[in-house]
Amino acid sequence: MFLVRLVVSFILVVSVLANPVSLTLFAGYANQLAYKGAPTWPGPSLIIAPFFAFFDGHLRLTGPGLTWAFYDREDQHQFEIGFKYSDGAQKPMIRLNDTTESFRNKRRSVVDTNIKYTYRFGEKNRWGFGVDIEREIHRYNGVSSEFAFYAPLIPLVSFKYSINIAEKSSNQYAYGPEANGGVGYQSYTISNFIPFVPWNGRIINTLSYSVIGQGASRHADYVRGDYKNWIFITRWMWSIF
Repeated sequence: MFLVRLVVSFILVVSVLANPVSLTLFAGYANQLAYKGAPTWPGPSLIIAPFFAFFDGHLRLTGPGLTWAFYDREDQHQFEIGFKYSDGAQKPMIRLNDTTESFRNKRRSVVDTNIKYTYRFGEKNRWGFGVDIEREIHRYNGVSSEFAFYAPLIPLVSFKYSINIAEKSSNQYAYGPEANGGVGYQSYTISNFIPFVPWNGRIINTLSYSVIGQGASRHADYVRGDYKNWIFITRWMWSIF
């Protein structure tokens, strides 16, 4: 309840200072949920949440996460910093089957901070390279880094490759106490953007294939051999104001 009151108070204060404020309603479906390549909920689920943006979109509030972007959409050099609280159990908001909690939901809540830089280039800045450095500051103080490559495929369809490299404590949190430091996971993602949705809406569909990188992590307590996964997510968004 304290966190909820803090977030509400923050929205009210910033709404007074920032003009204009935008609100986007987000609804999403996923065939399963995962944390850094490790399944946390191997069944379909739904989420419905608001997305707030302040100061012309530079300050963004999504659930328990806060991000400040030091760039405009058309900029080639894109730098941002963020802060996020995460429920370690990684359970869905709305479950669509009879899946129950298991060894996949043993993680405790964490607080992550991150610094992200992306260099965009090419037609409409659709090509890019990026690095996202994340540090947990509440439980284990581990650091992980994700390196990404972005490329267009056809109009409204793009590709992303990413590889995560982390300290031992970070991989142990993600996969279990048996995990080692080094490569955490790799993922290959195809995204489809649909801008033609009624009522000022848009849709983003993603299909990702992820592989946990090391043998010790693949068979650690929170993974137990389930280290290759396909995840489909569809996100529907409507701009309210």
